[in-house]
Amino acid sequence: MKLKETTKNGVVAWGSAANTATCIAVGNWAGSTTDFASVSKSNLEIFSLELDSTGQQLESLGKAESADAFWRLSWGAHGKGTNGKGIIAAATSSGHIDLWDVGKIIDHAEQPLVKSLDKHTGMARTVQFNPFQSHLLGSGGGNGEIFMFDVTNTANPTVFTPCNRNQNCVNISSLAWSLKYEHILAATCVEGWTSVWDLRQKRVAVQFPNEGKRLSTVLWHPEDSMQLAVACENDDPNHAVLQIWDLRSAFSPRVQLAGHQRGIVSASWCPHDSSLLVSCGRDNRTLCWNPDTGELIHELPSSWNFDVQWSPRLPAVLSVSALGPPPTVSVHSLHDAAVRSGESIRPPRWLRKPCGVSFGFGGSMFSFDEKSSTVQVTQVVSDQVLVERSQKLESAVVANTLSGFCDEKAQQATTTQNKQIWSVLKAMFEPDVRKQLLATFGLSEEAARSRIEQSRSKVQSPSSNSSADITDTMLLSESRGLSQEEVDSLVKDALLIGSTELAVDFLMENGRTSDALVLAASADPALWEKVKLRYLQTNKTVTPFKRLLCGLLTPDFDDLIEASTASNWSETLAVLVTYAPQTDLPRFFDALGAKMELIGETHAAHLCFICASNPKVIHLWLAALNEETTHEDLIETMERITVLQKTFPQGTPTSDFGPAASQHFCRYAELLASQGIFLTAMNLLNGISTNPDTATEVAILRERIFYCRPHLFGEQFNQPAPTQTPLQSESQLRSLGPASPVPSQLQPQHTSAAANVPAISVTHAPTQPTPTAVFTPAVPASSGPSHVTPSLPTPPVPVSTPTTSFGPGQTMLDVVDVAQVADALPVILSLRRCCSHLIQTITNPTEKRKLDFAIQRLADLFALLNSHLCTPTTIEGLKALSAALDQGDLATAVQIREHITTTDANERKALSGLKYVLDMMRT
Repeated sequence: MKLKETTKNGVVAWGSAANTATCIAVGNWAGSTTDFASVSKSNLEIFSLELDSTGQQLESLGKAESADAFWRLSWGAHGKGTNGKGIIAAATSSGHIDLWDVGKIIDHAEQPLVKSLDKHTGMARTVQFNPFQSHLLGSGGGNGEIFMFDVTNTANPTVFTPCNRNQNCVNISSLAWSLKYEHILAATCVEGWTSVWDLRQKRVAVQFPNEGKRLSTVLWHPEDSMQLAVACENDDPNHAVLQIWDLRSAFSPRVQLAGHQRGIVSASWCPHDSSLLVSCGRDNRTLCWNPDTGELIHELPSSWNFDVQWSPRLPAVLSVSALGPPPTVSVHSLHDAAVRSGESIRPPRWLRKPCGVSFGFGGSMFSFDEKSSTVQVTQVVSDQVLVERSQKLESAVVANTLSGFCDEKAQQATTTQNKQIWSVLKAMFEPDVRKQLLATFGLSEEAARSRIEQSRSKVQSPSSNSSADITDTMLLSESRGLSQEEVDSLVKDALLIGSTELAVDFLMENGRTSDALVLAASADPALWEKVKLRYLQTNKTVTPFKRLLCGLLTPDFDDLIEASTASNWSETLAVLVTYAPQTDLPRFFDALGAKMELIGETHAAHLCFICASNPKVIHLWLAALNEETTHEDLIETMERITVLQKTFPQGTPTSDFGPAASQHFCRYAELLASQGIFLTAMNLLNGISTNPDTATEVAILRERIFYCRPHLFGEQFNQPAPTQTPLQSESQLRSLGPASPVPSQLQPQHTSAAANVPAISVTHAPTQPTPTAVFTPAVPASSGPSHVTPSLPTPPVPVSTPTTSFGPGQTMLDVVDVAQVADALPVILSLRRCCSHLIQTITNPTEKRKLDFAIQRLADLFALLNSHLCTPTTIEGLKALSAALDQGDLATAVQIREHITTTDANERKALSGLKYVLDMMRT
């Protein structure tokens, strides 16, 4: 794309300093044969690109008249001259080297020509400032002359000859300073020689000829200091080429770019991308090459172009000088350069990002830089607290230390309700569950005895009166200084903890004979019925305590639950824990929870459902969540659910929590995945039941987690059913017990990346949860205090079901069904150990393929043994062979295999795997 232009026939020099990056100097070209017939003087003009403006014309900043036209211009000596704009050196048609003050030209000052150097005896054809020492100027021309000028003092430059003349070079056509070494200078001549000078040694370092070719331009590779390009200006199509030479082997060009039909008069190598080189020739073509591949990338518009120059500062920008008509100097951009039909092109280097970073799913950060060809993947943890809490929960589940976990959560709780929830959950994991539950609600046998003893010490024991009537003794407690409420409270504490004997004694001491007889009625049924009838008839005004007592004697726990209130529900719970039958205990907990839920005591209902191990509490917790729920509340809820499910007896189903709950599980799984906790997140998603409203969201999240870390889940991505058990590290066969001793070198090493990973299991269940027994009932004894002996089953350990997808360290032999192998189990175990040993030791790819074939055959053999399709002779031979392997006697095992014969084709095919296994063990 053409950016700017001006009507002028001239050669160009780009400003390379920061303050002149968008400026070019244009001087009338001395090689024109059409422009100077009527013009006796030329000029040197400074233009500004003004890329922000919309106009097409280059803006002239100033110009200076010159008596001579110019062969070549070079802009250097940065910081010198007026306003630090630098100095322009010009090789003129008269053979002089003119030095121009750019600042004076722009300011239209007088005498912009600083100095005219008359050192060349012939024509001066080329000049170039040193890129490292911008005050050092090199020039070349006729008679093989090369001079160096130090323009530090522009009024009186220092001139010296760097080395002796090269007799092979008569007419120097081009000079080029090395872009890496300040003392290396390359020169070409019309006679076809290219010389590389070491100015420190003052000698020619490398020299090579191009016989029959006239050389017009020499260019250094922008990056490789040992490569340079030369352009040939012969009009012969076979000689009009660009050659790339490697000075390390300067016998022939490394690459030759052929595309021009006539001589190349100018070329320029892009300083921003070494894969771009532009040339123009007398065939009216301007071509852009890839010198690395020799590919012709693009052709620029040409109107008899004779000079091309890349901008040293502006990527993709170059100047083109054309004879026309009309003669023009234009500035082009290759940003929108069209690619030749049928060819591909990589983006130019200046469009490449030197470095970059991007965040991906799962907390992954991807970064790269231009110094490396690899992409760095870094796990970024933005919520370290979530990671630590998840790890702590997983560790507690794996190590079966949930009691300590719950205790820690209770201590960290900021609200009373939350602390009570974790305390109840902790009690579910204690050996003495009943005692711990009572202690959670502030009740214990020691505390009750202490309170009763303290009350006894306050009063003096009255004299015994065995003939006192029952109604008279009802007033005895008041005479002893204790109120009815105090007596009720103390007796109630004793009853709630199961200390019936203590309660009866205290009632007798305080004249509560009727209550004492009711409690002791189990000794005499007739007396029990009589006293109960009289008691119920004379106590029509029912107090909470009387109602409690009646409920125990009836026993009518349903009525007691129905009469429970927000103030005494915990007492009812304690009564159920102490006295309810084991088989009915979950039902009573559920009923009490339903009652509390009905009267609006949500927290009490939750605690009751936890005691019942009822999944309904999970429904209630999930129902409290919404889209505005904070991460802290969501994590807290998921931790509760995980711990609560561990209290469920083995085989207890949970309920389908619905689409809304599935969204919360997905949200929690996404939180875990965002911190790199992929296995836990995947197990959580595997447990979510299929629901049309959330199936797509679950499937997408599971797929994203898998493809974020596929190596964690094996080579094949299986879609587990909603009822699939989370990943485990132990196989079912491990439970069958060990076989005979095996040499240590054949012992298999089993590992599993997904071992002991906790998961929240969410599956289908009936509408009404089946009551589960979790306690052993304690029946109060009449002869003494009763001690509760709790019985709480150990939380179930899920058993993984082998599938056709092998986990880390597994083979086909580990998942084939061998449940019915019966007495052939030693054969299975022995062959598995051998194969496991070979898998760990064999590294040769050919041997590995043989081992895979042998394992497939052995899997067929295991299937035959499991189906009882092997002949007795074969089974006996296999037993003897496995016994020999277990004893480390490989030679005997080989002999036994050779004597195992069968006529059954399937059996013979399955036995073929033994030969490969034994042969590989011998080698």
